[in-house]
Amino acid sequence: MEGSDLNPVCRSILLTHGIRTERAVVFFHGLTNCPQQFRELGQIFFDMGDNVLILRLPRHGMADRKVENLSPLKAEELRDCADTSVDIACGLGQKVYVCGLSAGGTLAAWIVQNRSEVTRAVLIAPALGFSRREGTRLQKAMALLLPLLPDIRTDWYSVDPNAPEHTYPGFSSAALGQLLRLSVATFAGAVDRAPKVQDVVMVTSKSDEAVSDSVAWLLIGFWRGKGSPRSTFQSRCGSSTT
Repeated sequence: MEGSDLNPVCRSILLTHGIRTERAVVFFHGLTNCPQQFRELGQIFFDMGDNVLILRLPRHGMADRKVENLSPLKAEELRDCADTSVDIACGLGQKVYVCGLSAGGTLAAWIVQNRSEVTRAVLIAPALGFSRREGTRLQKAMALLLPLLPDIRTDWYSVDPNAPEHTYPGFSSAALGQLLRLSVATFAGAVDRAPKVQDVVMVTSKSDEAVSDSVAWLLIGFWRGKGSPRSTFQSRCGSSTT
C-alpha cells in the first residue's frame, strides 16, 4: 500500500500504453532513493514505445525522510519486490528487460539467477559487497553480523547536505546487512546453478567507493563458469550512488 505518509514523488511508477507491448522495462532504484531516480529515463523508454515499471523498494520514499524507516527492512522484502516486479512486467510486455542501480543492481542480480522470464538484465554498480577488497567471506560475515548488531544510522553523525529531497540523508547498517543477505543468497544459487537470464550486462564505476567491484566480478565469474552464453561486462570511469 502507498498511502499519504509517502513523499508524493516517490510513489511507484507505471507508464503504460494500455496494451501489452513488445518490451516491458523494469527499473530498480538505489538504497535510500526512490522511483524518482529513474523517472526521466523511464519516460524516455515509454516514449520509445515500451511499457515501464519502477516499483518503490520496501521502506523507501517516506515523507519524513528518516533513515530509521530503513531499519526494519528485510532481505525477504527485497526478494519479493524483485519477483513481483517481474510478475507484473510479464503482463506488460512480450519481453522483459530489467535494470538496477547499486542496491537495485542487487535485486537485478537475484533476478538473473532465478527468473527465466527476463530477456536481458543490466546491473549498474551492483551493491553485492561494500568493501573494495571484500571477498565472499567478509560478505557473508557482514550479512550475518549486521542484522544482529544494534542499528547504526549515519544521519546520527553526518547528514548529506546534497541529498535530493526525495532521498533519505543517510544509511542504516541493519538495512545494509539485509541487502547483503540477498547478495549472499544470490551467490549461493550461482555456486550450484547456471543463471536463468542468459543476456546480462554489467557496468561498474572505478570511482564508486560505496560498492565492491571485486565481489561483483566474483559473481560474474560464477555465471561464466556455468556457461552463461551472452554476457557483456563493462567497466566505466564515473560516479554512481546507492
